[in-house]
Amino acid sequence: MHSSTLTYESSAETFAKPETFQISGPGLTLTFSLSDGRLALAQMQREDGKTLLHCEAEDELAHSGAVGNPLAVIVRRGPGMGQRFGLEAFRITGMSRGERRLLAYFDHETLPLQFALEVSVEGHVASWRGQAGWNGDETWEADFYLPLFSRIVFDHAETDRAILPANSGSVFSGLNGRAVCRTYIGNFASPVMLAEGGGRGLALLDDNLADYAAEPGACVQRAFCAGSFFPPALEGEERLAGEEDLGPFVGVRHTRRFRAVSELGLTDDDMTAENWSRTHEAPMELRGDAADFGPIRTYAYHGSWKAGALWLRERRAHVALRRSPAQWWRNTTFVSEDMGDAMVRRNQSFHDYPTLLENKRAIGSDVFHLPGFHDAEMLGDTHNWQNRGDYHYAAENLGGPSAARAGVDAVHRAGGRVFYYVEGLILWKRSRIGKSRGRDWALLQEDGTPYEHYKGFWHPCPACPEWADWLAESCADIVRSLGVDGFFIDSIGATDYHRCFNPAHNHPHPDIWTWGVRDLLRRVRAAVDRVNPETVLLIEGAADLAREFVDGSLSHTHDWSKDSFGVPLLRFLHPEMRVFESWGDSPAKSPRARHIWNAVHGHRIYAHEPARAQMGDLARRTRRYFDSFPEITEAPMSVADIEVSSPGAIAALFESLPPVVTVGSTSGAACEIDLTLPLGMAAGVLFDRVTGDRVPVHAGTARVALEGHDFRAYEVRV
Repeated sequence: MHSSTLTYESSAETFAKPETFQISGPGLTLTFSLSDGRLALAQMQREDGKTLLHCEAEDELAHSGAVGNPLAVIVRRGPGMGQRFGLEAFRITGMSRGERRLLAYFDHETLPLQFALEVSVEGHVASWRGQAGWNGDETWEADFYLPLFSRIVFDHAETDRAILPANSGSVFSGLNGRAVCRTYIGNFASPVMLAEGGGRGLALLDDNLADYAAEPGACVQRAFCAGSFFPPALEGEERLAGEEDLGPFVGVRHTRRFRAVSELGLTDDDMTAENWSRTHEAPMELRGDAADFGPIRTYAYHGSWKAGALWLRERRAHVALRRSPAQWWRNTTFVSEDMGDAMVRRNQSFHDYPTLLENKRAIGSDVFHLPGFHDAEMLGDTHNWQNRGDYHYAAENLGGPSAARAGVDAVHRAGGRVFYYVEGLILWKRSRIGKSRGRDWALLQEDGTPYEHYKGFWHPCPACPEWADWLAESCADIVRSLGVDGFFIDSIGATDYHRCFNPAHNHPHPDIWTWGVRDLLRRVRAAVDRVNPETVLLIEGAADLAREFVDGSLSHTHDWSKDSFGVPLLRFLHPEMRVFESWGDSPAKSPRARHIWNAVHGHRIYAHEPARAQMGDLARRTRRYFDSFPEITEAPMSVADIEVSSPGAIAALFESLPPVVTVGSTSGAACEIDLTLPLGMAAGVLFDRVTGDRVPVHAGTARVALEGHDFRAYEVRV
């Protein structure tokens, strides 16, 4: 019999008998316990026999842990509000199982809730799918944690860690404390997470494609969580009621609001239509609202974090990627900024763009974006940027439309480029467009009040097509009239996940944020392409589903992660994405050390103006290396590591032909370090294309001298 063949069972007597069974990949084995009509995940282990799930109790069902293994549900609204339960609250109504696949159907004991669970294993990878059906007469909302692995230990809970794509990468150390819970998109750049310790780990990927559908009805809010305190709150939320330390866990959370069954209007005839195709009675009646979770794929890996990330890189390679037709943009590795308000205070105009370009080149950049290129709210006011929304009106206090066009032409003749700044999240309430349409487009909270994270601004809903079309056509008009090279769309990829309860938007449910962001960017791209396909779109924050329509991202991962940016996860996962990482907006934030970290790992550079005096020499030298070594920003990072002998130095290897090594000193002191290349790598000399230096390699090791806060790159020659 083929290993995927399933035998369907629906006898209550069968499910009442205690038993343990397994499905296996065979590299990964999942052990389930069945007793009294209830199912639980008892254990998960690779072929080496080392287990991942732990508990103190002896009885079988206790292996399900305090929560999860593999499901936990928290009711947020409607019948059962505040309840927390797992599969122990469901009775099996039908089940099919084979050597590597399980499919089970459940009815909740007290709520009109049905659930289906499908698990399959291949090699070292398990795939998890869930489906929840609500047949109640009231609106109902819940968090479904699937899969949720409770009491999971890789090495020690105190030293195990989670590696998160927030935004380009963040390390959450210790799974024995306060939990982290982040949404995709907004907090996370990709729907992935790594949890690991002691040379083994679990890579998690939520492969649900509902955000790519033509409409958002099947979408759910997705978040990844890790820690010990359950239930975890999203970043910025207050702690949830009933939070307690239940031991280390990792998992994926799916939040969804379900409509009352009467809102869907399905009849008895609808429920029996086409049933001739079934070989047995339907195990679920999805008369009411339903939601699909996953597939979520989990890879039990051995080795460094890169072993899990390499699998994630392959699995996320399908995400569509825009390749800009603008050759100048493909060669751009530095972006900077200025401010229209500051230009007014300096008595400058649009005609001074070439002067601005000279200043940007002092920190390595030929490209800058400009907030506040438009009129202020009030005649005589110099706060142009505050008036976000009135982009159509080129600032008269900077010379007006004719000067704006002339300034763009002048900066082009000087070999530079300029982007204008627009907001993807907020709209100044006192702006012309804010007064005209802001309330119509706004995100509303459940009580009907406008969401207002930033005071004085409307927060338009990205899934409102009227707002998205207005922004798109505004950008297209600016390209047409002023010849600008592109736009920086602020906030849209770096804010929290925002739900929308605005009844005028006619959303099927409030969890439409990620779908809406993608749709908004799709509309903006289509509009500007009709004018000039070489128009560059940048967004704040890295979001992998946006790369289909945008040409890059500006990111502040060091600041946003509170300097826990210890793993270049997104750079490893998506080498094709153009993420410009900031060194920070203040000379007090160790910009030189941050910049070295960014450059060594192949991030393009967001060169912040406030640190120009401190960063100029290092930025210009880095730009020269980037120009001579395009592999640093273009080539994939290698799975293999370069070992360094000094704790103040870091190095990286890039998979190019020939290979390229980067090395830097994150401290201010000069040092001499040994670089040990991966075992078996053919190398005779390291060649610096910038200086012409050759560093000999003896027995796989090269000695390199570095100044304080130094950055170098080498071509590996045999």
